[in-house]
Amino acid sequence: KKFDGAGVVIDSELGGAMKDTVEFARDKIAKYLAPARRAMIWKSTKQKRWFFWALRTGKISVPYRRTGTLGKSWTTEINQTSQYVRGVVGTVKEYVPYVQDRATQAAYHQGVWQTAQDVAENYLTQFQGFFNEAVDRIKAKFS
Repeated sequence: KKFDGAGVVIDSELGGAMKDTVEFARDKIAKYLAPARRAMIWKSTKQKRWFFWALRTGKISVPYRRTGTLGKSWTTEINQTSQYVRGVVGTVKEYVPYVQDRATQAAYHQGVWQTAQDVAENYLTQFQGFFNEAVDRIKAKFS
């Protein structure tokens, strides 16, 4: 009798903890840091030629003006069953690996843009805290 409805309470609390976690992570990764003001490091002559062609033809302009598109593109998704809760933070922007992924980040963005892995590592304690608080609330409801 004491644990009647426990499944609903557990699902609700863990789902809430996951929601807090993915929203917190999304807010951190979507945050724009101060822009870099440094010289471009060319990877190849081909890259340099493309850049100056694109500048000359108006396809790009200098200085680059931030639009906020990447930050606004980060989304969250939660999948939950009685067996698990899974949260995902992601974006469909095809250029994100060159900006915010540790393995493929362009040299120009290193040290300026945090990576998804940086956010996961730097805020792990906060993520765990959301779940620890949920477990504490569950325990309090059934003690």
